[in-house]
Amino acid sequence: VTGLFNIYYKTTNTHLIGYQYGPLYNYDVAVKYWMPFYQGFGLHDASWRTAFGGPDYYCNGSHGCVNLPDATAEFIYNWADLGTPVWVHA
Repeated sequence: VTGLFNIYYKTTNTHLIGYQYGPLYNYDVAVKYWMPFYQGFGLHDASWRTAFGGPDYYCNGSHGCVNLPDATAEFIYNWADLGTPVWVHA
């Protein structure tokens, strides 16, 4: 999705389970920091990634979430309040 959204929920140490969004979303992953901003899309740590951004996302990207290094996810989680704007663009 693209547009201006807001963080509407925050939690730590949770599982993100994709099957509820359809057959393309076949994941079940543990994250330390979860901050959704639109339906099942949100900001979260992604311990399974070795790199963030760049060409890795062309063939092995996210299903719509913003994947963050652990330290960045922790910083944003502690800094952002509910309602903090999230601008997603191409």
